[in-house]
Amino acid sequence: METLAPGLCLDANVIDCWGAILNHEESFKDVGSLSRHFFPTGCIKDMFARHLKLHCHKRYASIKKLNAKIPRLKWSTRSNYRDCGVFAMLHMESYMGEAPSKWDCGLVAESKEQFDMLRRLRFKFATKMLLHELNVHREKMLDEAKEFDKLDSEVKMEIIVQARMNRKQREEKNEEELEAN
Repeated sequence: METLAPGLCLDANVIDCWGAILNHEESFKDVGSLSRHFFPTGCIKDMFARHLKLHCHKRYASIKKLNAKIPRLKWSTRSNYRDCGVFAMLHMESYMGEAPSKWDCGLVAESKEQFDMLRRLRFKFATKMLLHELNVHREKMLDEAKEFDKLDSEVKMEIIVQARMNRKQREEKNEEELEAN
């Protein structure tokens, strides 16, 4: 969850958690409305290829070898690779099958305004996941958020800075362990 903090690349598990929430919400849609299902990020292409093989489709092997094709969208960016997970989560939430040229997810073209929108989306997604009924720790998260809100703004900033430093130390330790192996 901490990878939802601004400036960090999202962990695939965060996107998978978002998919689980969207799948849960899909179950409340009206019968006959467009239906969607979200699979874990690590298995989509392989599962699709297996499905084609199971149904004796002649192109199943070529599907497994394909590279993803990224469509040109009005809100595409040139150098923002850190928010690709946020884009993915927004796309999962808003895409309903329309052509890329007609699709509007609510983002503006690459700009300071888009940067601010992506920052707010990180907060929105984190809040929804932490407080969602599927989250078994929801009540604890809500209580901690209320306690955090009572703190002085300087204390809040110290906690945030310390959390980022702790994360950086963990990442450096993990990198050292990987290099040692």
